[in-house]
Amino acid sequence: MIQILKLFISHLEYLFRENNFCITHSNCGMSFNSGLIVLEIKNLSLRFINERDIITLEFRFTKEVSSKWYDIDVMRMYLSGVSVDAVMTSVNLAFVKEHIQKMIDLADEEDVKLFNSIFDKLRKERAEKLFG
Repeated sequence: MIQILKLFISHLEYLFRENNFCITHSNCGMSFNSGLIVLEIKNLSLRFINERDIITLEFRFTKEVSSKWYDIDVMRMYLSGVSVDAVMTSVNLAFVKEHIQKMIDLADEEDVKLFNSIFDKLRKERAEKLFG
């Protein structure tokens, strides 16, 4: 979890200062420096996961109770048509910074179920591309 906090300080401070995200959940594992931190704002949750010193990011729209978690890669595919991965590399850090307001706006849309079906389709396409 310490790695995630360091990432917040070094690259993601704007999520707190400019966008008013709050930490709503955290968990620290005993093995492999694992842990997670969930940030939330109104209708959007971001879940940062540290597994074996690799930090990934997932998101979900929380307007609907049954909303699912999706890798940030799915949002990237939706907004730009490009698939990379969910690891918080400099490319994905820049993507989040550039598109966080669009993500917030999408989370506030009325039809979250429609977005979930689009994201499910994109996730399936990505899986087929990666694994055949």
